[in-house]
Amino acid sequence: MTIEQALSLFRAALIGRQSSDRTVENHTGVIRRLDKQFGLLDDPVVVRPKLEQYRAALQRDYDSERISASKIRCELVALRAFYAVLVEEGCYPENLATKIRSIGADPWLPRPMPMPEIERLFKVVSDPQDLAIMSLFLSGLRNVEVCRMTTDWVRYDEAEQTLVVRVLGKGRKLGDVPLHPTAAVNLGRHLLNQFAPDEQVAWLTELSQSTLLATERLVRRKLKRQRLPVFTTRGRPVHRRWVDRMFAAYRSLAGLGDEYGPHSLRHTCATELLEAGEDIRVVQEILRHSSISITQMYTQVRTGPKARAMRRLTVPVGG
Repeated sequence: MTIEQALSLFRAALIGRQSSDRTVENHTGVIRRLDKQFGLLDDPVVVRPKLEQYRAALQRDYDSERISASKIRCELVALRAFYAVLVEEGCYPENLATKIRSIGADPWLPRPMPMPEIERLFKVVSDPQDLAIMSLFLSGLRNVEVCRMTTDWVRYDEAEQTLVVRVLGKGRKLGDVPLHPTAAVNLGRHLLNQFAPDEQVAWLTELSQSTLLATERLVRRKLKRQRLPVFTTRGRPVHRRWVDRMFAAYRSLAGLGDEYGPHSLRHTCATELLEAGEDIRVVQEILRHSSISITQMYTQVRTGPKARAMRRLTVPVGG
């Protein structure tokens, strides 16, 4: 069996388990790279010591803080899953990764962007599509959710007078996210430019320059039953790496540090909502966290609410 045949089996198994596109991409990428280094399909007697040396090298890199614990876990999960599929299909005698120990979790905290830096970032974003994408990140969406978004998942909520987007998140879970009015307008302008370039001027004139009402008309008349990608480049749906590069270009233009990425805007959404006093259960629903314990991690980031709470504490003054 060649590595390409093995990867084809592995990919099919992952898709059959309803793994996300990103998981399939990451796992197959890990296996392809490790096979080039160690020849994963060679005789187990030859491969086993190579994998033990590989794990030892990972530990050295982790101890010297060159890689994270999550990277080690991801690589070993991919390796175990790959061999498990081959053993199940009768294509390899044993799973060589089962006895390779993993590693504990890194201490992790969200990394939100300060609002002054977000304002600097948004000031340099000029393209309507890019502005819509950035606004969706600040509304709590993940990169992959934005890339997957299709026109039939955008609707106008008349009661709330905003756009609501349905997103396909982790574990292929569906969730509805009502947008902040500014984010809704940014998305609406992009949709009008993309799907109603000839009608939008007349519609805006008729509807008193209301972008949201014009977008509601667009959704109702043209997009309701269509399944087209909302964001495209060169006629194809945008992908995660393209969005990462787009964000990095604007970040550089705004003179910001490279410690921030698209996910930092999602972190900012969570911390800003919690700091404003929103119910943590509501924030959990907006971010579509599987557990409220994940949402609670965002309460640890900023000291403002805790400092204000301490100032309200009555403490007797010593003599």
